[in-house]
Amino acid sequence: MLVSSIFNILFCAGLEWARLDYRAKATIRSLKNVQFMEGSKEAGHVPDHTAKKVSCNHTDGGDCDEVKLISFLRRAGLFPQKNETANISSHISLKSLECGYCNKVYHVELLSKNYVAKIYSDVAKERMLKSANPADVLLSYKSLGPNVLYCDEDGILMNFVDGATLNASDVHGDTSSSFGNGTELCRAIARKVAALHAIGPQPEFNSLFQENMLWFSLERMMSYILRKNACLAFARATGIDEWPFQRLSDEIHEMRNSIEVLNLPQVFGHGDLKPSNIMCSGNLSKDESSSMNNSFDDTVNQIFLIDFEMAGLIYRGFDLYKLFRTNQFTKYTDENMRAFAESYLIYFEQELPRLEGENIEASTVLQLESKVFKPLTWLEAGVFFLFLYAEDQQECWAQLALSRLRCYEQSKVSFDADINKYISAMDI
Repeated sequence: MLVSSIFNILFCAGLEWARLDYRAKATIRSLKNVQFMEGSKEAGHVPDHTAKKVSCNHTDGGDCDEVKLISFLRRAGLFPQKNETANISSHISLKSLECGYCNKVYHVELLSKNYVAKIYSDVAKERMLKSANPADVLLSYKSLGPNVLYCDEDGILMNFVDGATLNASDVHGDTSSSFGNGTELCRAIARKVAALHAIGPQPEFNSLFQENMLWFSLERMMSYILRKNACLAFARATGIDEWPFQRLSDEIHEMRNSIEVLNLPQVFGHGDLKPSNIMCSGNLSKDESSSMNNSFDDTVNQIFLIDFEMAGLIYRGFDLYKLFRTNQFTKYTDENMRAFAESYLIYFEQELPRLEGENIEASTVLQLESKVFKPLTWLEAGVFFLFLYAEDQQECWAQLALSRLRCYEQSKVSFDADINKYISAMDI
């Protein structure tokens, strides 16, 4: 009887694995004519200590988020259909991860195999392209992002790798970081980002290259904020009426006009390249003395970019400055930005020009280009949190929006000077 039960469980598991593998191949083939790569590099999100368990014995009358998750996993072939045996469900562990702002993310474990399932929220879909999957699939295929197993309009299923996400202290080598001064880490990150930015137009992923994702997402978020009359509610909640919708709109248009006239380089970029969207696998020690034993290539291979919802055509400088942007708690380090720029240019196919007769290095020009976007990275973040506030009017979103908009006002003071420095370097 015991042997029969074990056989039944393994047989059911085999059916689920076969279906998952088939759907993974079919999903990727449907978005790009490539074969699913068995054994390709795995990547994923990091489980948070506040993860909570989700019941697997779920019915349609339960929590809405759990309904979406179970429905998605059924479509992916990882969870039994309603009319199939439920034996396999007792061997699935589902845990909600407290990470990100918009979406629900889950750690899924089945028979010692680990996955990450991200379920897109309705508000997240408001600012994305019609399908959020092409970038994830393209970058999975390029081995730059998590290995995608299944995706549709409601979510994405990826392989999972244990690891740690970075923060601003890691990038800038703050005393609180365990990556030492962060210089070698920045050089390794630069190699990954350069590979991302070097991706040229792909016929099968044409939608990702049609319009600038920064302006597209800002327009979508502002439209939602207007529909929800969020600026008025924001003023009432904070007691600050300095950010009516018209001013917010005017600031975006002013930034856009100033940026577009410079004809700054646009690349296939991440769109939200903050340190927390970069992770190191569990094999890369955060201890500086241990990390020194790793070769540079080993370090690069253990760094992964994650969360590509805003990926597409983007300003190169916007991507780069968002990675190095700091607040009052972290000191900006020119040394690490310079190390990043030098490493980036080695692997990026388009070398920046030098000024004739001047000894201005390409890495310096790249740094000046990125600094032009300093205020815009704060303005975009302020709009994003107002966008979230428009959905449920939580006080935390209002306070985050306010802090980002204040940073925008402070950084805008040097905007014209930063543009002039870049123009002088490029001799535009």
